[in-house]
Parts: sequence; structure tokens; C-alpha cells
Amino acid sequence: MKGKRLFENKLIILGMVAMLIIGLVLPFPDFKHKTKVNAARERAVSVVQDPEILEEYNHLNITKWMPYYFSPKSLWEPRILGEWGEISTDGGTPIGSVTFANTKNQFKIYVNGTVANGRKVGIAQSFDTIAGHKYQISYKATYDGAGPGYAVGRSSTDVLNSEDLNLGSSVLPPGFNSLVSVQDVFQHTTFTGTGGKLTARVYIDPYETFTSTIFSGISIIDLDQGVDEARVGIDELFRDETHTKLRLSVVQGDIDAVQKQINVILDPALKQEYQVELDKAQRLMDEANPRFTIEQLVDNPNDEHSSTIIGKTDPEVMLRFTGSPALPKPGLPNDDPRKPLLYSVRADENGNFRFKLPPGNYFKAGETITIIGTIYGKSVMFDESVLDTTPPDSPVFQELKDQDKNFIGTAEANSKIEIFDASKQKIAMGNTDGDGNFSIPIPSGLLPLVPYTKYYAVSTDSAGNVSEDSEFAEVVDTIPPSATAIKQEFHVGDILPDDPRSLLENVQDNAGTSADNLTVSYEQKPDLTHYGFQKIGVKLQDKAGNRTLIDVPTFILDEYMTGNGEVYIRAKDFVMYSTDFPLTTAQLVKKIKEESAIEVWNGTGKSIGTKVPLDDVSVNGTVSSTPGIYEVDISWGGYTKKVKVTVKSDTLSFEEVPADLAYSGTIKDYRQLLQPIGSAQLKITDDRRTVQNWQLKATLDSPLTSQNGKAFSGNLIYRAKEADGKINEQPLSQISAPIFINKQAKQGTTTIDLKKEDDCGLVLEAIPGEIYADMNYRASITWTLEDAP
Repeated sequence: MKGKRLFENKLIILGMVAMLIIGLVLPFPDFKHKTKVNAARERAVSVVQDPEILEEYNHLNITKWMPYYFSPKSLWEPRILGEWGEISTDGGTPIGSVTFANTKNQFKIYVNGTVANGRKVGIAQSFDTIAGHKYQISYKATYDGAGPGYAVGRSSTDVLNSEDLNLGSSVLPPGFNSLVSVQDVFQHTTFTGTGGKLTARVYIDPYETFTSTIFSGISIIDLDQGVDEARVGIDELFRDETHTKLRLSVVQGDIDAVQKQINVILDPALKQEYQVELDKAQRLMDEANPRFTIEQLVDNPNDEHSSTIIGKTDPEVMLRFTGSPALPKPGLPNDDPRKPLLYSVRADENGNFRFKLPPGNYFKAGETITIIGTIYGKSVMFDESVLDTTPPDSPVFQELKDQDKNFIGTAEANSKIEIFDASKQKIAMGNTDGDGNFSIPIPSGLLPLVPYTKYYAVSTDSAGNVSEDSEFAEVVDTIPPSATAIKQEFHVGDILPDDPRSLLENVQDNAGTSADNLTVSYEQKPDLTHYGFQKIGVKLQDKAGNRTLIDVPTFILDEYMTGNGEVYIRAKDFVMYSTDFPLTTAQLVKKIKEESAIEVWNGTGKSIGTKVPLDDVSVNGTVSSTPGIYEVDISWGGYTKKVKVTVKSDTLSFEEVPADLAYSGTIKDYRQLLQPIGSAQLKITDDRRTVQNWQLKATLDSPLTSQNGKAFSGNLIYRAKEADGKINEQPLSQISAPIFINKQAKQGTTTIDLKKEDDCGLVLEAIPGEIYADMNYRASITWTLEDAP
């Protein structure tokens, strides 16, 4: 039966605790801005019995109760409730239980056992107090199965001055903490707060076999709550004892905070008295108005409104000015120390204010000055525009160039710009942007701009103020001159013309081509000692320094190079030898291209001056191994150059040998040297590919004899004068002997005179003796050519 009752009691609290927790969080007013405390509190209510007030301001929370039992050690020890609210010993023996009902602050404590073998069971909860405040504890108790002498069982309610149940002592009046003796009757008493934590404790003793008590409506309230806080709060709102002026630091939140303290005062009369004073503060707050007016701001430095803000508002309103770099940073602390925003000036007691910029600073037209007026935490913000009353500065042109498509420059922001030429004729107009920049298209009829032409601009701001004329912007010449090169032909050894303009055509410059603007000079001269294609660099430079380099294609011709203006071919006449043959046609063409050193240039188009590959050059003509002169055609691009090919025998040979040499003279009695009659020459041609020194030998086949066999008393002698003037004689005999040695042999024909001065050459020696008059003598000479040793 006991187990059943215990089980039923445990069921009472389940499902209810969570709901009760939500309704038991109490408001604890927090007045953070107290600066003065009046220790003499006003009267406070003596007893409160209204259940709603007791519940609303209860300092006890149903979720904060902690279970205890009085252990065998005679100490109160904390316990942990079991699943069904049971309280057990350390050994696990159930000795009681605590269950909470769905009624606020109602719970039932059950004790299992008798006085002899049972233990006290209870709950306790600590709470904060304010020193000197009077608190009221209230409750009702009902005993289940009361006996004689204990109408509500063996139960007790107490408030201890410590959080430790074993050390604390009661702060309640004597007797109130005894065992409860009145059943289901409102019980209450008062005690004084210590400023620290106190502990409420409720417990029951064992009685007979078991006992239980139901406590309901248990509460602890502060009878003095809100009184001191409201009083101090009201005093802190005002600057005077008559409560006619609010402190400048007061904001609506401060009044609301005092209102919360008044709302919790339990004494109706005192609450009304405080409410009257607070209503004064609210009325003053409602009447305060931070609205303001200011005199028009302008940008003209001659007007004080360009450097001074003058206005009217409510007395003592703080004003903050921002929006212009001319304004110093606000430095006046906020009346409300809780707000960091700084202000610029405070209105006087009549609401007048005047704020002057630092010397040398002025407002600019179009600036928006943001003004904030604040009093008692109420603010009004207004933007004031600075009126433009000053003519704008003259526009400033960006450098004006002949290739520009727009007039570009700066002037007052958002102003109208008009462009005029030097004759004051308006030619264009536009506007600046918000940064003061303008870019106005140049009329197409003026493009490109003529160098050294002058323009000026005028600015008109949005207020109609007109600037002075800008300085002239003179058009800068940036376009380089131009010309077309004329292809040139020179011959090796020619001289360039003094004026290179003759090498150009279509010479143009936007500033004119006269000599005072345009200079034409050679930048790069060709080498006129060498044939081929070159470029002549001609520089055109105007007086602005713009320059253009024109490459003039130039062909320099030598004796082997010809052309028709479109094609240029250079090919030399050359020699071949009979020993080069036989050759196929392809071999012969290759030979001709190599030996004539063919070079072909394109004379027109983009590829002018480029050499033509030899494979693209055609060779036409006939050349054979027979010595002689042949003519072949070298062709490309419709142009042909003729080349002579000389075919030689590749031999050393006599080109001319006199058939007869005749000598004549008068017989005398002394030795004579007779020279040949008439011309007597040998011509020897060296056509060899590889030239070597050679010598001429002569052999007398038979002595000089007459027709009848008479011998001639003398001989044929070859006389040669040496470099030192000495005469060297070489008689001819039947033994071959050299009479001439060519020590500097070269291709071509060498002529050997047999008749020379100083009796040199091939002479006939006549010695007196066996020489008969009117008789002819004959001999045969064999001439031989061979390589010199």
C-alpha cells in the first residue's frame, strides 16, 4: 500500500515541471544610470496578500528547488531525486519523496518512517537580496493525516542567512520557523535583506509510519522594490530641484527605465507620487524639438555665408556639420555619453548658433552640408546645398593635337562649355561631368585640326555665372609628313642630287610643305661604288619635330648590269675552253649561270629589290667547243640581257709567225749586225685555263748557205738587252736554245719584236770573208714554245 502511494505521488510532478519553469522567470529591474542614492526610503506597504502580486514578484523559482535530507551524521545533505521524485539514502533506501503539482509553487513532501527510524526530508533554494530592503515570505500548508498536536504535520518553513543549510541561521522572527501548526491558512512574515544570498528551506519530520505536507503559494517578495531606484532615477533626470529642466544627457530610454521602477512599487500612493514627477520629465521630453533653420550657404568668399553657418533652433540643441572638406572634424562630446557621435556647436539659451570655418576655408558650390540637430536623444537631419554665386574659373584645355577628335579639358563641375576660334566664332559646346571634366566632339568640318590654329573656351555654371575666357589652346602638330618614293637608277660612280626632294613625289604635311615648315634631308645614303639594290633613306621633318623616313628603292648599275625599270639583270661576259666540252644543255646552262655570275632583281611591287632565284632565270643560246665568240640571252620577267661567251682552245700557241725574214746590207771590212727588213714580230697567244710561265726557243735547222751551197761567214744571233743595260747574245744553232722567257705569263697575246733598238732582236752577223755580193743566202728556223723551267 505504501509503495502504491509513493508511485502515485511520483506521477504528480511528471509532465508539469517544464510548463512551470516558463511562468516563473521574474523581472529584476536594472537601473544603470544612478548617480545619487537617497538613503531615507519612503514608506513601504506592510503586507501583500494578492496572489497575483505575490506570484508576479516572487523571488523563488519552482525549477530552482534542491532536495535534501537530514543524514545520520546530523547534517543536511543534498540528494538527487529519483525517476519518480523519491529521495533515498546513500544505501539506496527510499526515505521520502518530493513531488510538484501543476499549481504554481505547490509541492508535496512525503516522509517514509517514524520518529525512531525516519529522516527529515526537505527542499531549499537560495535567492539574492538588497541590503536594508524588507522582504515578505508567504505560504499555505496542508497536512495529510494530521495527528493530535500537529494540525499540518511535522513541517517547518525558514529563511537562513547562508547558502549552507548546516551553517546558516534563521533571519525570520522567533517562532515563525517552528513546525507548522495551522492547516491551509495564509502564513506570512517579514525579514530584512542582507545584500547577499539567503536560503529558503522547507522540510518535514517523520511522524508515525509516514507523513506528508502540501505547500502552496510559497513566495518571497521585496516590499521595498522600486522605491529607491525610482527616487534616484527621478532625481537623475532633472537639473534642478523644482524639476523644470531635464539633464542634457537624458534620453527617452532613461525615462522609460524609471517608469519600469515605478511600475514595480507595491505602495499605490507612493507609486502615484513618483508618477507625477516622472510625468514632468516626459512632458519636457515631448516638448523638446531639435528642428532648426539656417541661412543660405553660398560659395562667394566675399559673403560671410561662404564660411559661417548661421541658424536658429531650440535652446541648447547640439548641431553636427559634415559634408565639406572645409569643415573641421566635429569635436564636441555628445550629451549622451552612451553615444560616440561628436558635434560641432551647441545653440545658446535662445536657440541661436553660429559656426565659422577655419581661416582660409570656404564652402564650394554644389556641396551638400549635412546638419544633425540633437537634444535629449532626439535628432533631426537636414541637407543644405551651397548656392553657387561665384563665376567659375576659366576652363583649362588639355593639350590640343591635330589628330584629336574632341576638345578635352577641365572646368567647374556640371557647367556648360562653349568653344570659340580665334575670330570669336563659336564652333562647339558641351558640358562638364561631376568631376569637372569635359570632352566635346570637334565638328567634322574642322578635322583634322590645322596645326597652330588657336581656340579658347568659356564656362557657364548652373547658376548662370560666366567665366573669363580661357587661355588659347594652340593645335599641336603631331601628324608626320608623308611622301611617295620615286624609284631611282644610278650608275657606279654617280653623285646623289643635293636636294633629296627630287627622289620623292606627293610630298604632304598638314602644316604645309614649304621650306619654313618642312625639311627634307638624307638620312641614309647609298654606296654608289657598288652595284645592286640599295635603299636611300630620306627624312621629312616638320617644324614640330614630327618626322617620317622614306625608303627610296635604288638600283645602282655597273657595266654588267642593265634593266628596264621592272627587271634588273647583271651578267658578265666570260670565257670557256674547248676542254669544258662536251656538256649537256642543262650543264651548259648551269655553267653559263655560274660563269656569268647572274643576279636578277625584281624592280617593282612589294618585293622590289628582292633577288630572283636563279632557277627561275632562263638562258637561251648556242655555245660549242669551237673557239669563238657566242652570244646567249639571260631572261626573266619579260626582260633579256645578252652575254658574250668566248670559247678558247686552252693552249699556248703562235698567233703570228713571219714567214720570211729578210736581211740586206753592204759588205764591209768589219763585223756588222744587220736587222730584219720591215716588220719582224712573233705573236704568241696564251689561251690556257691555267697560265704558266713559258719560253720561246729557236733552232737553226741548217746554216745559212747560198743556192749553190756557199756558206755564209756569220750567223743569226738573238740579242737582248738586260735590265742593267748589258747586251746578251744568243747565237742560233742546230741546238734549240731559249731566246725569250715570259716570267709573268698571263692570258692573252704576247708580241716579241725581232727588230729592236740598239741592234737588238734577231740580227744577222756579217763578218768580212766568204760573203758574196748579189747572192742570196737562206736558212730555216724552227720556233718552239714550252713551259719555262
